[in-house]
Amino acid sequence: MSKMSIAEKSAQLQRLAHKQGWRCARCGWSLLAPDAHAQRAHKIPQAVWAYARYGAAIVDHDMNVDVVCGRSVAGSDCNSATSLGVAGGVAEARLVQAIREAL
Repeated sequence: MSKMSIAEKSAQLQRLAHKQGWRCARCGWSLLAPDAHAQRAHKIPQAVWAYARYGAAIVDHDMNVDVVCGRSVAGSDCNSATSLGVAGGVAEARLVQAIREAL
């Protein structure tokens, strides 16, 4: 599977935001607020190494993506806080396994 198109990313954002009740997955801020700037946040980052290791089916899967606001709270933003980071460890392994089972 190849990386998602802009239209697919937009559809995923809308679908997941609706599923989350139009609230940021991290802080609960309304994604409908004028300053929310809703965005897709990946737990396993959208990085060359992640696509090489897991493929687009894992990296772009709904279970790996949360919809968050673009606000910064206490020096941290919700998008960055969602990431498991480069060394995701056990949490990353569990997420990948769950996605593989869902596929």
